[in-house]
Amino acid sequence: MSYLDDLKAYGNFFRAAAKQYHIPTAALYGDCVLCRIFHGAKVSDYVGFSMFQMSGRERRKYVTGHRSNKLEKAFNTAPAEEKAQIGDKHQFNRVFAAYVRRDWLYAPDHTDEEIRSFLQRHAAIIVKPLSQSKGAGVHREETAELLQGNAEAFLQSARQEKLLLEELICQHPVLAAVNPSSVNTIRVCSARDRAGQVHIIGASLRGGGGGSVVDNLHADGVQYPVDVASGCILRGGVKHNGEKNILFHPSTGTKMIGLQIPHWDKILTTVQEAGKLLPNMRYIGWDIAVTEEGCEIIEANYGQGSNGMQQDGVGKYDTIKQYA
Repeated sequence: MSYLDDLKAYGNFFRAAAKQYHIPTAALYGDCVLCRIFHGAKVSDYVGFSMFQMSGRERRKYVTGHRSNKLEKAFNTAPAEEKAQIGDKHQFNRVFAAYVRRDWLYAPDHTDEEIRSFLQRHAAIIVKPLSQSKGAGVHREETAELLQGNAEAFLQSARQEKLLLEELICQHPVLAAVNPSSVNTIRVCSARDRAGQVHIIGASLRGGGGGSVVDNLHADGVQYPVDVASGCILRGGVKHNGEKNILFHPSTGTKMIGLQIPHWDKILTTVQEAGKLLPNMRYIGWDIAVTEEGCEIIEANYGQGSNGMQQDGVGKYDTIKQYA
């Protein structure tokens, strides 16, 4: 999607903001373009951080799309094959096996009998096409239906489409209450300094849209900033379309401000340990599921963007740069 397409996609936000703050719509669009030129801000940065309300000095404190790319290049110097250990979900599950509790299977690496055995062990599974991103194509399958239907066709397509099959995660009741149809994950952003210490930069909770299997913002999810020190939700959430200050989760009406993320200490410890495994990958966004027993890592992202870590309203650019 081009920059102009992004501007058009956020048209409703610009018109509403112009009316609310008594700013000409054309002036907002022009200011957004200037933020791109001088601060490398994507339209989603400008909207998500309310940059139209900031001075130039304040804008310089924020990680924007362009600055995020610079940080990733500075911190993540691994060759392509090492980056694949994070970017390819099945490789990630192997490398970070100590932090992946769920049963899983990468279909191209297994026989029909092994895939059938996996299906028979679980009443339902999550299917992840590795060729797609942002939660696209991820869906739930009832295994009894797969085995009783045209099982041969599924087995063949699972290998051809390079499907990752995973056991359903039973998330903690506190997070299930936010949205029961999705595993509502914690995004924790970390940076490892040259001495090897892993620093937690920011965190957020993503609550899925009603009926959605995934919690991504592109699937109508809501992102809520989390206080790193306490593990509590700090303020109202935001949606991908720019809607802000969402105090009650839309799909369940759950009050979000003050919600305590269970096992917060375990989450931080998990990130600090996992963040040391790949020596040339030092700037990572971790997606963590919380269970009654503790937590496990769903995936990691070296192209983690800028939004999640700064939803608390604090720019993190200078903080991260000091660890480079």
